Amino acid sequence: MGVKSNLPLQDSYLLAIKRENAPVTIYLRNGFQLRGHVRGFDNFTIVLEYDNKPHLVYKHAVSTVSPQTPVHFSPSELAAGRAASEGPAPTPLSAPVVDGNPRDPVAP
Repeated sequence: MGVKSNLPLQDSYLLAIKRENAPVTIYLRNGFQLRGHVRGFDNFTIVLEYDNKPHLVYKHAVSTVSPQTPVHFSPSELAAGRAASEGPAPTPLSAPVVDGNPRDPVAP
């Protein structure tokens, strides 16, 4: 049996991106996009290098982290991340989505 890790899924994901030095686009909640390479992270921040400078990005401002190249996870990394993540898997929205924003269903 492999070594069991208690890394949260987000940490496993960021670690794989950092390890592969994959270029990423980080979408912020205010709509801005940052492109660069993940150089480090902790519970609250991500260090993103772009324009040859490190930038500290607070995770609470991040909407999405999207690698620009495929990132490979080992099955044990994914299993460890899933086991450590909080709660059950999210249920897909049943409400329609318009322009990327969920809307309340309209009653007939």
